[in-house]
Amino acid sequence: MTSLEFTQQDIESLVDKLAAVTSTLTQQERMLLVAIFAAAANQTQPSDTPNAGLLPVPEFWGQERGTGARRGLQPTTEELKRQLLDGYVPGKDFGGSTHIDKKVVG
Repeated sequence: MTSLEFTQQDIESLVDKLAAVTSTLTQQERMLLVAIFAAAANQTQPSDTPNAGLLPVPEFWGQERGTGARRGLQPTTEELKRQLLDGYVPGKDFGGSTHIDKKVVG
């Protein structure tokens, strides 16, 4: 499986950018964001590169494994929302379509 390598600087940069919006989040939204980060942390593996980690490269249904992020194929905001709704609340229908054209898996 293809992996995404990242460093502490990458994480700090991302968190700094998210800090700009965290003051607008409810406590529930902040806890959900932390839960998403925790789920990602559980998938992190050490890298051969010093001070770096690895996460599985996101995949899109219908695309060759491990190529989605490298090809610049990015899911829309709606697709990400559907992915989280389907992933975190299995079996629930939040009024969206049950057909998913692109699904991020990994």
